[in-house]
Amino acid sequence: MDAAELKAQLNEALFWSYDFDKLNIDSSWFIIIEQVYLRRDWNEFKAILKYFTKEKLFKVAIDSKVLDIKTVYFLSTLLQIPLKKMRSYHVNKLIDKGVYFF
Repeated sequence: MDAAELKAQLNEALFWSYDFDKLNIDSSWFIIIEQVYLRRDWNEFKAILKYFTKEKLFKVAIDSKVLDIKTVYFLSTLLQIPLKKMRSYHVNKLIDKGVYFF
């Protein structure tokens, strides 16, 4: 799969805050993976699994601060990442305690 094929499989509405036509798949990989994780569309998820390296998929799952708790648990189970290694897990725990910092 090449970048054009991946872009064709992504829902343009997912990237409403970006100029989708100018969105570079290879340089904007973190944003693309993060948005697909958040949307939880299975077809888009399969497409990013085929296109991006395992390291990039893991990096976003671990370093993202905006994933909701349901997505965190899903990715933790699917990618076999301990919850405590995932940044969003800690952010969600703070929000549960009433701490908001963004």
